[in-house]
Amino acid sequence: MLLIMIRHGQTDANSTGRLSGQVDSELSETGVAQAAALAQRLANDRFDHIYTSDLKRAISTATAVSSEQQVQSPTQCSWLRERHAGVLQGLTKKERKTRYPQVHAAWKSDNPDLPIEGGESRTAFEHRVTTGITALAEQHENDTIAIVAHAGVLRAMFNFVFGSQQNGNRLRCTNTAICQFRHELGIWSMERWGDSAHLG
Repeated sequence: MLLIMIRHGQTDANSTGRLSGQVDSELSETGVAQAAALAQRLANDRFDHIYTSDLKRAISTATAVSSEQQVQSPTQCSWLRERHAGVLQGLTKKERKTRYPQVHAAWKSDNPDLPIEGGESRTAFEHRVTTGITALAEQHENDTIAIVAHAGVLRAMFNFVFGSQQNGNRLRCTNTAICQFRHELGIWSMERWGDSAHLG
């Protein structure tokens, strides 16, 4: 399976430094333009199927991509949602540190098992994502699949492929960036990370 993973377009929360988590925000005007540029970039590629997070920012981006493809509408999957940030959702970094210093410290920690008040530990989040992707690999063994999701989901996949607990969390992943993975003979490999050439 060839797996193309894409981060959604920009939202107002992204541009103002707010932690979105599973807050269901729309694309900003910039995000809509980014999604259109992404769709044109991928217009000559052919996907057998497109899956998307069921959050609005991902659905809108996936819909833009599918409009240039001869495939059915994107399949929405709740397991592709961003990590739930609990009480930190919707807050800026300064607000998180001021209101919930202990939760913020847990969120930033390299320890993936630390609980997040009202949200998910990184271990639980990455297990959710990689379980779903493993099932897709079994279902689409010989297909080319696109997934539109979130930065955390792409980084979780990096950690899964490289057997890392935190290295992927330090990687930059801009809005509508393209990452490429391959599953062959039971082995995952990464072929591309953070490709945003379509943004100029």
